[in-house]
Amino acid sequence: MTSRLEKFRELRHIKRRFKYTVLLMIVTCIAGIFVVDYSVSSLLTEKRGIYIIAFKKMKSYIEMSIMDEKIYIDTHYLADDISKLKKIVEKAF
Repeated sequence: MTSRLEKFRELRHIKRRFKYTVLLMIVTCIAGIFVVDYSVSSLLTEKRGIYIIAFKKMKSYIEMSIMDEKIYIDTHYLADDISKLKKIVEKAF
């Protein structure tokens, strides 16, 4: 017969092992995705690198590419928002 303390201690160890197993599985999957992306980009193009997520800065916008879906972010609006945020912070302090 095991005591209540030993039972809950064993339960904590099982939970900890489960968390580490899930974390290891997630890290392995992410590393696998990056390896596949690197291999495919080196086979299809002359460029070698990880291009599953890519950023390019153009003249007035930033091009963000996630799995070849391009998103364009206008930097003019970002600069305006940052200046407004600076004014708010300066007023607060």
